[in-house]
Amino acid sequence: MNKKKNLVATGLVLFCLLGMPANLNAIREQTARTISTFAGLGTGSATTYCSIQRGDSFTRSFLKSALSGGLVGGFTYFCLYWFTPQGRMSRAKSRIKWIRANRIATSDLDAKERVLDAVKEEYISSDVYLARGCHDLMRLLDDARQAIGLLECACADTEDKSFIREANELLWFTRQAMPRITAAIKIIRDCPDYAKQLRIQEERRIELEKLRLQRERVWAEQDKARAQERMADAYAGDY
Repeated sequence: MNKKKNLVATGLVLFCLLGMPANLNAIREQTARTISTFAGLGTGSATTYCSIQRGDSFTRSFLKSALSGGLVGGFTYFCLYWFTPQGRMSRAKSRIKWIRANRIATSDLDAKERVLDAVKEEYISSDVYLARGCHDLMRLLDDARQAIGLLECACADTEDKSFIREANELLWFTRQAMPRITAAIKIIRDCPDYAKQLRIQEERRIELEKLRLQRERVWAEQDKARAQERMADAYAGDY
C-alpha cells in the first residue's frame, strides 16, 4: 500500500517537473517562478496526502509537506533560472570575469615583443609560460564565444531596456577582447620556443599520469593485503 502511495507522489512530482516548456530559449523569469511554485505545491500536496494516509499527525504532515514542497520548488527554480534572460546574463558575466582579469585580453599589445613579454610576466614562475599562456588564452576565447551567445539570447528574450543596455555593453567589451586574444594566440604559436615548451609540458603530464597510476596500484595492493589479513583473522577466530 505504501508503495502505491509513494508512486502517486512520485507521479505528481514528475508531472510538475516534466510540465516545463520544451522551448527553454524563450523562458522568462516569471514563467520559471510560476512553474517552480506549481512544482512545489504539487509535491507538497502529494506529500500531505501520503502522510495523512499513513496516520501522521497534522503537524507532522504539514512539516513534511513544507519541506518536500520547498525543496522541489527551489530546485526547479534553480534549474530553470539559468534559461531566463537574467540567468543567461549571470552565466555570461561569470565567463567575462576571467577575460577582464587577463591583461593580454584587455590591453592593446600591438607588438609581438610586448605580447610575449606580457605572457612571460603573467606566468613568471613557470618555465613553460608560452604553453600555459596559449592554453589559458584558448579557454578565454571559448569563454568569449559562449558569453556572446548567452548575451544575444538574453537580449532576444526580454524587452527591458536597462537589461539590454547592460548586455550590449558586455557584448561590446567581449567583441573587443576577442581579436586581441586571437592575435596573442597566433603570436605565441609562431614563437620558436612554443613547440619546445609544449613538448616539455606534455612530457610532464605523462610523468604525472604514470605516478598517479603507480600510486593507485600501490593503494589497491595495500587494500587487497588488508582484506586478506581480515579474512585470515576471521578464519582463525572460527577455530
